[in-house]
Amino acid sequence: MSKHYLLHDNLVIRFAALWGGVMLLFLGTWTLSYLFLPEGLLQGRNLAQTLAGETLAGGSVGLEWLRLFAINLTVMLGGVSCLTYCAPRATIRWAIPR
Repeated sequence: MSKHYLLHDNLVIRFAALWGGVMLLFLGTWTLSYLFLPEGLLQGRNLAQTLAGETLAGGSVGLEWLRLFAINLTVMLGGVSCLTYCAPRATIRWAIPR
């Protein structure tokens, strides 16, 4: 049934089906982690918190924005380069109308 909607001729239905599936997966993962992970496990320092720091960058909101922008740009470029070099034949044909 879900394959029918993911491969539907209408682009809006395909996006809605993909979004709905991802949302269900996210909510399910979130619920399971809330139920089974020990309390406080994710409250420690992680990589994102370490990169963001504890105070404003240089005491300026503009510099803080630039620092966060650089972190996000680096992560995005890492993902794009991985997709470019690791899976050059992968396409997003499911999003292109037939």
